[in-house]
Amino acid sequence: MMNKIRIALLFTLSIAFISGCSSFGSAMKASPSGIHAMGLATISQEDIEDEYTDEDSKWYAYKGLRVHYKDKGEGEPIILLHGIMSSLHTWDDWAKTLEKNYRVIRMDLPGFGLTGPLTEDMNYDKDEFITFINSFSHMLELEQFALAGNSLGGYMSAHYAAAYPERVSKLVLLDPVAYPQDVPWVIRMANMPGIWHISKKVVPPLMVSMNVEEVYGDKNRIKPEHMRRYVQLSMRKGNRESYAEVLKLIYEKSKPGQEDFPFNRIQAPTLLMWGEADKWVPTSQIPNWERDITNTQTIVYPGVGHVPMEETPKQTVKDLIKFLKDENPQPVKTEVKTASKEESQEQPATEVELAPAA
Repeated sequence: MMNKIRIALLFTLSIAFISGCSSFGSAMKASPSGIHAMGLATISQEDIEDEYTDEDSKWYAYKGLRVHYKDKGEGEPIILLHGIMSSLHTWDDWAKTLEKNYRVIRMDLPGFGLTGPLTEDMNYDKDEFITFINSFSHMLELEQFALAGNSLGGYMSAHYAAAYPERVSKLVLLDPVAYPQDVPWVIRMANMPGIWHISKKVVPPLMVSMNVEEVYGDKNRIKPEHMRRYVQLSMRKGNRESYAEVLKLIYEKSKPGQEDFPFNRIQAPTLLMWGEADKWVPTSQIPNWERDITNTQTIVYPGVGHVPMEETPKQTVKDLIKFLKDENPQPVKTEVKTASKEESQEQPATEVELAPAA
């Protein structure tokens, strides 16, 4: 135990030294105790579920997992897939608006949130997640649906839309990861020899809070409850191992020549939503998507980072609904729009008044 504490303390101090301790206060506030703050302790499943479930929470049995999901509202169905180290809660602000006129379905993807790590007969690769999305959507008896994904969820959404083009009516990709690129220093560090094995057991909240601050274009927009959620869900038993496995996957897929991209098989009208200040997946990736997907519209949000639906929910959900309501998109036209600075720099809103969907 003492060796683990020494390793955790050294790991935490190393990260703090690199970061300049700017995120230290946020990490400490979100940690239940000192040993949690070092990344050694977990939060019990009972306690984490008490904190992060509500009357809308449901569970789906899949390959030995209890998949946490929510299915609320009536109308055209839309499935929302979150990104790495996140959960279905990242869509809370969008859901409050969309549920008025749409059937909104979101889940904690396998490996994350309350769902927890993959079982032994599962793998961290795109085929596993394509199979999961297909099984989940069939369980809900969905023949066709809109699909939106952020970051790693965008990667999964795009691969699913390419594999099952007849099932996806509209595709929305928010800062999706897929093509080769330079990865953030956090991912490089997590994949260093020795560090990767440590990170499967020890993930100091400081590292999590640093990641959250890095994915926002303006860290002043981070709500305290958002930071607390990210930090505490990383303490769910098994999630640290999942984070390490997924960071390894992203690191390997970022190298040139790792896979062929089937995105030219996507038939659904596609909306790209991108934060101009994204440090994780830069806007230089946009031409790759526009080249491979024939029918795209692109909106870039100045001053916004990697999670635009969380950082600027009011404007992004308005743009989303305009896209969903367009029943006759032009088949081969690419539209690039830059949101105004005022639109992008809004404070997160919890309620947005919009006209009913047609």
